[in-house]
Amino acid sequence: MTVDERLLIEKAKNGDRNAFDRLTELYIEKAYSIAFRYTGNEGDARDIVQEVFYKVYINLHRYNPKFPFSAWFFRILVNSSINYAKRQRRKRFIFQDGNPKSDVNPVDVTVDTENNPEKKYINKEVYQLLQRGLELLPEKQRSAIILFDFEGFSQQEVAVILKCPQGSVMSRLFYGRRKLRKFLEKYL
Repeated sequence: MTVDERLLIEKAKNGDRNAFDRLTELYIEKAYSIAFRYTGNEGDARDIVQEVFYKVYINLHRYNPKFPFSAWFFRILVNSSINYAKRQRRKRFIFQDGNPKSDVNPVDVTVDTENNPEKKYINKEVYQLLQRGLELLPEKQRSAIILFDFEGFSQQEVAVILKCPQGSVMSRLFYGRRKLRKFLEKYL
């Protein structure tokens, strides 16, 4: 944590909204990316991020500066994302008989599609398969994979965010990737 970040946190704790806004700017892109990985839906991801920043603002007095702010923040984000995904799965099961989401708005998994409709379609299909595969993983494995493989956190950072030993992160990554690979092999 930088000195500037510590100062922003202290000011935000004392009610400085500008400081909290600046703190929000530091985390919003990564937060959205993680929430989107859990939901596969832009609107849902925005809702989660908004909810998380509200929770952080309301509970900032509970933050312990002995620990990294980022770990505290991302723990709230991961928990909120998991809870949101659970609620959505329950709704989908009740209202749509367990069918996959119809409102998924995926992005291309590759940046350069050269305006080729076939490539865009394939990327969309691969992304949807990957989302479905991630949804099928146990939450602990899914969280480790999202944070490490997709968001680029180190194993040590993932361990702090998920409040588990680094060895557990390694195990979750190994078994989660294996399950995801088996799922994807059925379709690719």
